[in-house]
Amino acid sequence: MPLKNKYRNKYLFYYVLVYLSITLGILSLIVILKLTIGDEDYFIWGGNIDLDLASKFGNFIGGFVGLFWLISGVILLFLTLMIQKDQVYRLQVETQFFNMVSHLNNIIESMTGMGYDENTYTDITGRKYLSFLFWKLRQDLDEDIENQIENKDSAYYMLLHSLKSNPKKIFLQTGSSAETDLKLLKTWTQNVYDNFYQEHKSQLGHYFRYVYHILKYIDNSNLSRKKKKEYIDIFQSQMMDDELGLLFYHGLGSVGGAKFRPILEKYNLLYNVDMKSLTFPPAESKLYPSIHFDFLENYISIGSDKQ
Repeated sequence: MPLKNKYRNKYLFYYVLVYLSITLGILSLIVILKLTIGDEDYFIWGGNIDLDLASKFGNFIGGFVGLFWLISGVILLFLTLMIQKDQVYRLQVETQFFNMVSHLNNIIESMTGMGYDENTYTDITGRKYLSFLFWKLRQDLDEDIENQIENKDSAYYMLLHSLKSNPKKIFLQTGSSAETDLKLLKTWTQNVYDNFYQEHKSQLGHYFRYVYHILKYIDNSNLSRKKKKEYIDIFQSQMMDDELGLLFYHGLGSVGGAKFRPILEKYNLLYNVDMKSLTFPPAESKLYPSIHFDFLENYISIGSDKQ
């Protein structure tokens, strides 16, 4: 049987038809032989064979029983062709996927700008520059927190002040107050990130568009959900912690929120983001309610004050 285990669920209907046709053919042969063996009109043990009768009997068996086996053979041929088609398609997707990942690496390596390299402000390139940009984003977030807290008339004063002293606040809250604080945190994060993104759009715009392009290419493919997840996990495993941090905040921004965030949540792509990459863990984890972050397992026990 040319069907492999991974294709059996996909082609289960045809798989059942093959075995049904083979089984019907065998059962038909058994019934015919049982009815005819011992009948002197067909079997005369020790006597002469009636060639004309034997020919008709053989044609009957071949036409009736052989029909079921012919059907099973046609289905098997069809299944073989479909499996080969799937294998070729998967190979094409895999080849294109790794080519796109390779091209993204080239995009990253071509990124360049002024930044800190071992405490020296100089030209840096590639992933060092991406790491610098994420450091810059964290600096912007921290500076804005201080500015909002200093301005006691700020709409974010109470929230940021309480989160700075207790980052578990929103995470442990329930009810309408939790929803209000979460919306406020999301708005504040989006505002700071949007300003950061506009400042560095010339560098980050191409990077994020191509990352999204890779994710959508896999998402729109005809691969199984399991296989799509495997490729996206491979893609995610090649990212630095700083890249995952950038993706986290980009999905909360105005640009990334519409298209980028849904696919991040769909494939749980941020599940192992580093807790140190976030400003207010674990409160910020609730900004992605569909993602279960690994750091939550070790960082917090619900209902306790252990950290």
